[in-house]
Amino acid sequence: MLKKILILAVITGLYACANNKAKPVVIAPEQTINKQYMSVKAVEFNDQRKNKALAVINGKSLPLTKDLPATMKEWLTNSIEVNQYGTKVLTVNLLSFGSFIKQETMSFSMESVLEWQLKLESKKGSWTKSYQTTMTEEGPLSADNTIVERHLNQLTTVLLEQSLNDPEFNQAIFK
Repeated sequence: MLKKILILAVITGLYACANNKAKPVVIAPEQTINKQYMSVKAVEFNDQRKNKALAVINGKSLPLTKDLPATMKEWLTNSIEVNQYGTKVLTVNLLSFGSFIKQETMSFSMESVLEWQLKLESKKGSWTKSYQTTMTEEGPLSADNTIVERHLNQLTTVLLEQSLNDPEFNQAIFK
């Protein structure tokens, strides 16, 4: 009986790992921020990552998420109200964004990282600063897409709040 339970647990674990690799990670950060910047006329988003996968499990990348730049640009545009008569362009350059997972037989450890660079440009000059945040987690069995998605969506919301509340950013935006 114990042997059957052990075999069932191993098969379930292997199925969960295999099933996890087939689905792309979905990015849908919460709309918790809605800041208005009268001096910003547009928000742009550039994905500058070398590895476009949002999750890497034991060195193997999960399928790419379709339209990440469009999704992120829409989220940023909904989070930052712009003014068509503004004088500045806010560009978000995505430098690193993903979860790196070490999957073992019955457990996982995961580190998720998000790094981006904010750049404000106007006729008077430009200002640039990079921001980064991380999150780690360990757990039983396998890390599924739900955990990866939760990590990445939380990181995105947290980093935007930190960036927009940074005194240096606010000083640059109102210059």
